[in-house]
Amino acid sequence: MTYTQPGPNQPGGFQAAPSLDDHRDLRPVARPAAVDKAVKLMYAGAGLSLLSLLVGLLMRPSVAEMKDAMEQAGLSLSDAQIEQSLQQSFLTGIIGGLIGVGLWLLHAWAVGKGHNWARITGTVLGALNILGLLFGLLGLAVTLATTSGIIGFVLQVVSAALAAAIIYFMWRPENKPFFGQH
Repeated sequence: MTYTQPGPNQPGGFQAAPSLDDHRDLRPVARPAAVDKAVKLMYAGAGLSLLSLLVGLLMRPSVAEMKDAMEQAGLSLSDAQIEQSLQQSFLTGIIGGLIGVGLWLLHAWAVGKGHNWARITGTVLGALNILGLLFGLLGLAVTLATTSGIIGFVLQVVSAALAAAIIYFMWRPENKPFFGQH
């Protein structure tokens, strides 16, 4: 019994493997400099959120300070209402601050790896951060009446500026291949 090799177009024949040039689009794309900047700014945002949390914990205004601030703004609340408001904002600040730090870190890691979902959700969260600053301007009279309010407002402005810069760097045209590979 003899065995003959199948020809190139006969069943059972093997074709040559495709060259690497046919798969150049499948090669990993190096992380662009704009993404590096966005990731570094996200880590700075996490640090800023942690700083905001510490300021909120250490510089909590007293009922008397808040009452004076409210009266200067033309608002009238009882001491019990102010105390309840301070307790709620204290607890909300701790929980929100920890979630904020976690989200900054998660998005820094995921954007650094090229995950497009992180670029999209990071953009949404960044836009909400900027909107939060704009809505915060509505209560500016009360905010600026206390030392902790002034520091918190400055940190909020810096955070919104970071968010705007991060959004800009994440959506640079040169980043498209990097985010398209995951």
